[in-house]
Amino acid sequence: MSGTQFSVDARTWYFNGAQYSTFYAVDDDSVRTELLEKANRLNINLLRTHGGCAGQGPANRIVGPYTLQPESGELNESAFKLLDRAIAQSKEYGIRWILWLANNWRTTGNGAAQYVEWATGDPIPDGGSLKPGSPASTKEYREYHDRFYTNEKAKELYKNYVRKVLTRTNTVTGVEYRNDPSIVLWELLNEGQALAKNRSAYHDWIEEMAAYVSDIAPQQLVGSGGLGTYNEIPEWTTESDADWFPSGTAMDYVTVNNIDEIDACSFHTYPDSHQGHWGLTTEETKRWIRGHIKDAHEQVGKPAYNGEWGYAVQRNNDQQQTSLETRNTLYEKYYNWYDAYDLNGSVVYHLSPGEITPRRVYSISCPQDQRTCDLIEEYGSRVLDKSGQDV
Repeated sequence: MSGTQFSVDARTWYFNGAQYSTFYAVDDDSVRTELLEKANRLNINLLRTHGGCAGQGPANRIVGPYTLQPESGELNESAFKLLDRAIAQSKEYGIRWILWLANNWRTTGNGAAQYVEWATGDPIPDGGSLKPGSPASTKEYREYHDRFYTNEKAKELYKNYVRKVLTRTNTVTGVEYRNDPSIVLWELLNEGQALAKNRSAYHDWIEEMAAYVSDIAPQQLVGSGGLGTYNEIPEWTTESDADWFPSGTAMDYVTVNNIDEIDACSFHTYPDSHQGHWGLTTEETKRWIRGHIKDAHEQVGKPAYNGEWGYAVQRNNDQQQTSLETRNTLYEKYYNWYDAYDLNGSVVYHLSPGEITPRRVYSISCPQDQRTCDLIEEYGSRVLDKSGQDV
């Protein structure tokens, strides 16, 4: 890395990425190959996925028996061997990886709350959000969840898992994860959140864990995995943004990313109103994207990447075609903004194999969503060109 740019082999490197959340649950070689070949055709040079899934949570229908850490400190070899295969096979296509080490949400496993239960024996209370953007969790659950940042035993268990993953030897390549150049960045916690009163605890946790990961894997980058919220509304917003802007939160984008061991600035973008998301206008989304890139480059002095972003398509009613057209119009704008404002990396959510079911509102499948796929491929061509790579 060099200043505000990622670099590979002493050359500036940008990434056109996509997320597929559960590579560790793909036990069909043909499906994994289809996903990687599809990514390659779309000029995708990075994939983002789970490197941490704790416990047997209420939503484990998504991953079935393949949770990565079914019990504290126990690595599920069946799941990790599937991830091993994905990482090894991706090398054939020049695809690199971002892996996150824990999830804030209970979409796979029990998220951060699982570490609190393991550490204390206190059961996870009802009222915890299972999905990002879902209605606010109960105060009891949020208080319980935030002990993840302060309970010394919970922190010890997290570190134990992290150490095991980073020093794991890939059963296909024979290379430890921490020494694999295709894993470019570890995220500490996907979309970490905390009550505003626990701001300092959250910040201290990020600082401690970033140093821990960096010490074990000094050749790889570290990111927070954060949404990109602010404590206070930044200068680049307008008066009308106060109605939606996620401020007054525990995570402050500039403060967290100024931590020495954080190497790149993560933010996420969900402008639609699906599942309680922000409901942004096109201009508000433009300010959000431009502002995060500007703050990363000018206030922090590090690369910025939109680590997860998407727009929901309603596939189960007569508005599907209109919804798809809206998504394509917006994605074309977003990719142009990424170019114009010099975003260092993009991870669109969510690349999918085969046909898409109606409930997979963020999923992208080719050729089912051909225009969306064309936009990803076109942006990828620009990214590869800027990185000095052959298209």
